[in-house]
Amino acid sequence: MYSNIGLRWSCLLDGFAREFTDEDVRRIKQFLSALYPAAENPDLAKQIEKIEGHDNLFYELQKAGLVDVNNTKILRHILGDIEISLPLLRELNEFEEFRDQHLKEVEEDGAASVSLYAKLEPFVGREKAMSDIDDWLHEGTTTVRGVCIAGLPGMGKTRLAREACVKVAVDNWKIHFVDLKGKDTIEAIIPAILNEMDLIGEGPTLKSSPDEERARLLRAIKTYKKGKMVLWLDNVDKPLEPDMGETTNVFRSEFIDFLEVIVGLKNSKVKIIITTRFGLEEKSIQNDSLTTSEKNKFAGFLTIRLDSSEYALNLEEACQYILDYSNMKSVSKDDARSLARQAGMNPLLMKLFVGCLVNTKVTARDLVRSVSSRPADTLTELCKGGYVTDNQIEDGFRQVIDLLREEEMATLLMLTVIPGSFTIEAAANILGEVKNKEFGIFKAKNKIGILQLKNLVETSDTGRQDASSHSKRQERYTIHFLIRTFVRDVKIREDATFRKYYDDAEERYVKYYMKKMNKLNSLIATDFKVAVKQQEEDATNMRNAISLIRDKAQVYKSIEEVSSLEDILDILLNPTERYLYFKKRSAAEKQLGNVVNFAKLRSSEVVQLSERGHGIETLCPMVEEALTALSNLPAEQQGNKEVELAYTRCYHCMGDIFFERDAAREATKWLAKAKEKLSKFPDEKDMMVNILTSISVSTHKAAIDEAKRTIEPSGVKQALKYAKQAYDLRVELSGSELHYETPTIIQNMAAFHHDLRHYDEAVDLYKHALKILNDLKLAGTTKGFSIMKNIATSYRKMKRFDDALVYAKTAMEGRKELLGDTPYSARSVYMVGAVYMELEKYTESKKYLIQALEMEERLWRSGKPHSCDWDVLQDRLFTVCEILEVPETEILEYKRRVEEAEDISNHGKPAPRREFKLNEDDSSSDEEEVPRVDIRSLVTDATDLKSLLQKRKWDVTDTGNEAPTVLEMTICMGFFVVIAVVVYHVLYGRTTAEISDSV
Repeated sequence: MYSNIGLRWSCLLDGFAREFTDEDVRRIKQFLSALYPAAENPDLAKQIEKIEGHDNLFYELQKAGLVDVNNTKILRHILGDIEISLPLLRELNEFEEFRDQHLKEVEEDGAASVSLYAKLEPFVGREKAMSDIDDWLHEGTTTVRGVCIAGLPGMGKTRLAREACVKVAVDNWKIHFVDLKGKDTIEAIIPAILNEMDLIGEGPTLKSSPDEERARLLRAIKTYKKGKMVLWLDNVDKPLEPDMGETTNVFRSEFIDFLEVIVGLKNSKVKIIITTRFGLEEKSIQNDSLTTSEKNKFAGFLTIRLDSSEYALNLEEACQYILDYSNMKSVSKDDARSLARQAGMNPLLMKLFVGCLVNTKVTARDLVRSVSSRPADTLTELCKGGYVTDNQIEDGFRQVIDLLREEEMATLLMLTVIPGSFTIEAAANILGEVKNKEFGIFKAKNKIGILQLKNLVETSDTGRQDASSHSKRQERYTIHFLIRTFVRDVKIREDATFRKYYDDAEERYVKYYMKKMNKLNSLIATDFKVAVKQQEEDATNMRNAISLIRDKAQVYKSIEEVSSLEDILDILLNPTERYLYFKKRSAAEKQLGNVVNFAKLRSSEVVQLSERGHGIETLCPMVEEALTALSNLPAEQQGNKEVELAYTRCYHCMGDIFFERDAAREATKWLAKAKEKLSKFPDEKDMMVNILTSISVSTHKAAIDEAKRTIEPSGVKQALKYAKQAYDLRVELSGSELHYETPTIIQNMAAFHHDLRHYDEAVDLYKHALKILNDLKLAGTTKGFSIMKNIATSYRKMKRFDDALVYAKTAMEGRKELLGDTPYSARSVYMVGAVYMELEKYTESKKYLIQALEMEERLWRSGKPHSCDWDVLQDRLFTVCEILEVPETEILEYKRRVEEAEDISNHGKPAPRREFKLNEDDSSSDEEEVPRVDIRSLVTDATDLKSLLQKRKWDVTDTGNEAPTVLEMTICMGFFVVIAVVVYHVLYGRTTAEISDSV
């Protein structure tokens, strides 16, 4: 039975309103005015006066409290006063019977209004599938297990998965539901899963790498111990789509490998359910003696294909399905069988056939006669690939759609522009009901309610487990993929009027989600974690809006540009998508002659290319082209704020290009120009934070002479000033230190203090940055482990080797787990070996130095570069071997391995696994257990950097013990030379005198 009375109520009022004439509305207002005199009810009289026609009649009546779903008394009086009262009163009687019966059932069952357990639609048949899934989920195993529910669209995959989850949820299993509609890459899928599992606090950050996010998810699944859990991935279509002709799905093998890794993890408490149009049969066991279900098992996954003979609905089950759905209409069993046959036992089309009976004058017998000439397998070709390709195939849907009134058809058509789920607010905007927000939402609810009763729109609350979670979130709606495809690709093709409806709705859709992205971009600056969570629900819709802006530049040239929304784009798009977006948009703006937008977008395009490793010779001319275009603008436009901000972005971009390519002094010049331009606009504080941060690191780098190995302290002090200014602005903007950029700024300040030999100050600053990361729940990221390694480096300079070892080991283990084999991981392993060497624990030192050597070998063999510690690693390893008096043959073996790891012919060439095994003699040692870092014990009582600075009495203009200047170093060297000469002459003179005496 339909559990949402509100849908039928909306449908009822909409039907009544259509029957009322202007004369009926006038008489109703007279009746209400007489019933509620203005002298006694002034507020109510004003509300009645607002009634303008049948369009807003019931909206105003409900707003006044005269009519609602549980109070139909006044409505009954109104109906009795118009000419067509008898049929309308009959419909009201039917509704009241339905309402009372439903409320009685809810009271008896004590069911939640909306929950995972609520039966929002019938579940019939599928006994074989349910039994196999249940057995598979409960079968004893030591690893993660998975179920793949596959089949053509509309076959009931999501419904079956939901029922399976309901069954185990009764036994207190935790259900995590993730809708992967529109997500085709691992980079997009893993953050969505992390978000649902409430691991967003541990990442992803804007700068998280895919490898880091993948490792975090695998670790979470492997270590999950809170009862049993089902991770349900719905709409896994893009990642598993097979190759079509010359089109290759490059993500398929990557995603399947990812699934294989998950089901190989040692944790029997976690189960995976995925629903997809495509199965995993190509990985199944090929053995003719096995049953279908046994063949469909691969690496811990069971595939249930609903369009196979083993799991498809039979005729009797399909017949019962129709009877259960049509409980409010009289449908005979024979008619139900006929409809089931004509629908090909496809649950979606059966639902739509039944929907034709709701709120229409069509009877079941009429519908049977209408579709009896249609082919039995109405949807087969439509489902393949999701496109309507055959005229015969359109007939099933056409029969349903053609029964809609024009207004209902227009509503459905406009809503098909939304690819993902949507809220009623989004629907109201896209339907154009925005003049009066409250009334617009009321009208949108009514329109959607009618389509819901016809099964053309569904509520999208699949993953909610309880009513409380539902109450905290707006109800979301969705239109099935096949319905969207048919309406959009067939009906628009047939009617130019529908094309206009669709185009107008699409423009409203883009504008609405652009506003949402603007709000989220602002929220990122104040609450990153909340922003990432909020974007996930509408990620599909926002990504699609970005694609439309990118591909239809001529149509959306007046839309507010996304170039200023790079933070939200970092979350929504992967690097390739970001680059393509900025490339296409900058080219379009250039063609349109929009110089300012072109310059902004060109700088963003260059940033993406820079991150992909392109050189100065490619990047600088691109930015110079934008600067030339700006300089050619008329004189009256020069000085305009938007033009000046475009200059600023280009200057900043040039500075970053030179900095990344070790031209720090040139970078500082460009960044200074950017700062000068931006200083005219004190309200642009967010951009100023980024520029000050860039200036601080470039000024610091410019103060270092790598060749002479000297540092100019005045340059480092200047870098500290810029970093402190960036920090102050960031805290002012965010209202606190809790922003993802703040730890980076403080980490830079710590590095500057380290280079000034202020190691105590550096350690305190590093720890404070780590404290903020911990408060943001981002300490377990590469950024956190990078800070720990830096703390270890400062402790080494202070000769506090035991403290250094704790941080070095924690950083090493974290990087290895998150990143695997990378130069950063190799550096961390080397550092542990170096600290043990400084502690004179040479056996332990050798063990880690050999592990670092092995990782460097694997890096070289996999085509990656060596870490920057490669040379010093060799020196330390051979020194330790000499101290331990290692046999010459072993030393020669290490030297051979070093040579092979430097041989260019081995770069990117895999080596036999045996070459990377640990030396058995080194795999065991008397190494003491070193505790991991407890981040909570690292922090001081300081709540922010200001109080920390006051406590330490730091002043970046006069920072304690300075590193020696070049002049001071020259004086010291001169002093030592003089002393040496004097000593030499004393000794030499004495020796000569003694010789003379003896002679």
